[in-house]
Amino acid sequence: MEGYNATEVTIEDAGVSSQGMAGVKAGGGSRCYFLTPGHLLVHNISASMSRLYVGRVLDKDGRPLLDAQPLNHPFLSLGPSGRFSLQSEHKESSLWLLSKKQDPALSDVST
Repeated sequence: MEGYNATEVTIEDAGVSSQGMAGVKAGGGSRCYFLTPGHLLVHNISASMSRLYVGRVLDKDGRPLLDAQPLNHPFLSLGPSGRFSLQSEHKESSLWLLSKKQDPALSDVST
């Protein structure tokens, strides 16, 4: 920003990156500022980041796990042929599943 000139500043979502989806929660939008030389402007911004995982859960023989219940994401449900989608604010490395037919299984989540 130049001193003694009104300048419009726009703060908006970054959108999708290789790390996930980012969004401005508070402090976004456009504003016009006028600063004198040597002065600073502090503008607080709150942002969030989430990741979307889409996959398919298979047993050790390559067959879909249709009746498995995710343990570390209780609201996740497996669809037809073991497919799922999971949105998380944290990077996931594994998904724990409990199946009626098998012992608890660990499924790696690859990004």
